[in-house]
Amino acid sequence: PEEKEETHLFSLSSDVFGRMLRKTSFAASRDADQYFLNGVHLSLRNGVSEGNGMPALERSEGMVRTAATDGKRLAVAETMVDEAIEKDTGVIIPNRAVGEIRKLAANAEVVKIGFQNNRIIFSFASLKDDIAVGDTTLVSALIEGNYPDYERAIPAQTSINLKVDTGRLIQAVRRMAQVANPKMPYVMIEAKGSNP
Repeated sequence: PEEKEETHLFSLSSDVFGRMLRKTSFAASRDADQYFLNGVHLSLRNGVSEGNGMPALERSEGMVRTAATDGKRLAVAETMVDEAIEKDTGVIIPNRAVGEIRKLAANAEVVKIGFQNNRIIFSFASLKDDIAVGDTTLVSALIEGNYPDYERAIPAQTSINLKVDTGRLIQAVRRMAQVANPKMPYVMIEAKGSNP
């Protein structure tokens, strides 16, 4: 693409952006019939996130959120950026491009993100003396279609709140998953109250 036509949106730590994609891309659909769910939804907003059960982060210029769902599970990650975002935007990045972005992010320090027509442009670079070096650019077409309003699926308030050790929870779920029915791979979680 011609650089003069590109609309630069913001810069972000590659490590942060890679983590956001890793935390959400697993939930993206692989079903060809649900083509608009076959990717990660990237949304850019001005200011701080509010409402719909999403916790408000510290005040900053803009908010970047990634989300993915296959209709049964939903994963959302967000971070704030110091650059102002000119207008709220939401796009769907295809699964295949997400895989390549994650690989490139692992070997860079900064990613610049911009749009050009129906494409998204990622420029990855390392920093040497606060100067970007070794640019790698990835251009991807975007998935056309309306992403579902996933924020409605996140309750504003919950009646049960648990704080658990992530490692212990994952170990327990993995043990139970060994004997779960492959046709209905669900694990029941039961919580019992205890004295503090």
